[in-house]
Amino acid sequence: RSDVTMAVSSVGEKSFKDQPLFNATDALQSRAAGVQVVKATGAPGGGVKLRIRGSSSINRSSQPLLVVDGVAGGDLNSINTNDIQTIDILKDAASAGIYGARGANGVVVITTKKGGGKPTIDANYFTSVSSIPSRVNLLSPAEYAVVNGRTLVGNGTDLQDE
Repeated sequence: RSDVTMAVSSVGEKSFKDQPLFNATDALQSRAAGVQVVKATGAPGGGVKLRIRGSSSINRSSQPLLVVDGVAGGDLNSINTNDIQTIDILKDAASAGIYGARGANGVVVITTKKGGGKPTIDANYFTSVSSIPSRVNLLSPAEYAVVNGRTLVGNGTDLQDE
């Protein structure tokens, strides 16, 4: 980092420590200026496109180079967000001077936590609720059709039951 004289965005552990994140791209979203995190599909757990320097490409891919603890390559989805200490994004063309043509689309440098001192055990968990806390009193499909001056075909569907 001492050799870097370019535009760098840093995201530290404190900015996402107590939040339920599923992968490292969630940690970058809306936290690093000039970085676009775009879901490739609407499917849960689907791929993510990370754009740092736009969509131009020298190597047929617009994905930035990922460097984890000094080792180039890897996948952002395979890194446990609880192990991340800092994420640095090298954004301008000088990153190609450090990493060559592989850094043409920008570079994401991830530093993970290091062990030291007495051994400790950390437990992390995430819970969610997927049920309706209470039903809302709504018109039935037949009542809704009458109010809107329409004719109901079939029985209609109560979406709260679905």
